[in-house]
Amino acid sequence: MTDGESLARQRHVRWQDLRGSGSDVSLDTDGQRAVEHQHIKKDADDGLVGKAKPAECCCGKGVGKLLELMLGSPSKMKMSPSFVPGDKPVRIRGRLTGHMWKLNNNVEPTARNLRQISSWRRRLFLIEDGEGGVAMMYLSEKEDGLMVPGAMLRGRKKGTKSLSRLQKIEVLPEVVLDPVADDMTYSTMNNIKQYEIAFFGGQVGSLSLAAYPRACLEQSVSGQKQADDIRFLSLIGTEGSGHHLLTPVLRKVMNITLVDLQGVGPARHISQATFVGGEDVFNAFMANDASAFHEALLQHQSGDLIQQAYSFPTKFHHRSADSRLFDLSGLYQMLDSAGVSKKAVIRYERDLSDCARSVFKRWPSLCEDNLKACEAQQEAFNKVIDTNLETLNNMQVPILRIGIAQLQQNCHKVGRKLLQFFREANMLLPDSPWHEEDEGLNVKTLPEKLYPMRLRWTDGAGKEQQIMVAAPEDVSRKAWMVVIRTSAGMGMAGHAVV
Repeated sequence: MTDGESLARQRHVRWQDLRGSGSDVSLDTDGQRAVEHQHIKKDADDGLVGKAKPAECCCGKGVGKLLELMLGSPSKMKMSPSFVPGDKPVRIRGRLTGHMWKLNNNVEPTARNLRQISSWRRRLFLIEDGEGGVAMMYLSEKEDGLMVPGAMLRGRKKGTKSLSRLQKIEVLPEVVLDPVADDMTYSTMNNIKQYEIAFFGGQVGSLSLAAYPRACLEQSVSGQKQADDIRFLSLIGTEGSGHHLLTPVLRKVMNITLVDLQGVGPARHISQATFVGGEDVFNAFMANDASAFHEALLQHQSGDLIQQAYSFPTKFHHRSADSRLFDLSGLYQMLDSAGVSKKAVIRYERDLSDCARSVFKRWPSLCEDNLKACEAQQEAFNKVIDTNLETLNNMQVPILRIGIAQLQQNCHKVGRKLLQFFREANMLLPDSPWHEEDEGLNVKTLPEKLYPMRLRWTDGAGKEQQIMVAAPEDVSRKAWMVVIRTSAGMGMAGHAVV
């Protein structure tokens, strides 16, 4: 049996082996015990060995997961002035602590896989001496700060139970990582950034990100909420331009970057003609009542986000291009007059013939059962949009143009472009952590080499377990080896060079 097959067949370390050694402890940002947990869930992704998950090939689904890693969740951000350890183990409040790169659970340790940065995850490791013995743990992102077992170094015997202990440290040859593409570099660095922000407020080595705790934005001036604090965003495109794919992806980004306590609307695109988060504002707009429009805006919370997200036209209703529903110029002039300064437009772009075929395939009756009629509708509404956008451009309203083709070509760039647009359009909340560019996100911050080692140990049932970790420098690996050997009581002979 090869090492890869052996690794793939290993099961998770027994939780009873580690009970009392830190597995039931959640840490706060400086490594102190914060919450005691009575029941522990296994970490399917970050455990010692997990089942391989099918790769997500759909760009829409992939973008959602990517953006969670890229951008994080502001509601979970924490600030801490405490020291965040680097790649060498240090002692913090009695715990030996430091970062290492852990080989993903579903990756076989072949030479090719070891050279790919996507095979590794940077995690914070701790060595703790608890009731069950000395264990090597790591901080799990998936379990929101729970300590997950990595290796049992030296167990304590109880009754007839076998003694869990580390058997061998295998020092593997250095791994020269393959060149990393730009999108993978950005994805990996944001994975690291997300992890550090979630648990340490972003204070990590060469990565710099000003992370601030989110606050409820109920501001008022003289007891009255100001329309200037309201944000208005239009997601505009002709029917068939990709609302059902693009809008859900955009809302994933918006939910992370643009809102705090407010929702951003349904996860899927809804064809109903209204303003998401502002039906009262929509009704006043349709009535062309400037006074009611302004009053409706003042009823909203400071910082609220209102969206215009229906297509042009809107499915079974409002099929006339001269309907007030599609008067973007009039709408934005009303917003301007009401004092709404934070407004922006995202224009969905797609070849008009593709849009027409999309509509005709789904609802031929809307085009009089004639593809040519569908194409004529597309041209008419596309002209309405372009004419209005010329006016908005003269009003200096920020406009971003994206389309399905861009999403299919490079999901990562779309996410980055959206974040940059929201930043430049002043659509972010005042205390958003995404106001600053991530200057630390460049290829130089990723290691060019990794120095791996494999830890083999036996659990309480006498079964052999293993985990592969790596350090970015050989000196760091040697420091970890000394710490692990000492903690396991192995002495200098407790490792082998493979």
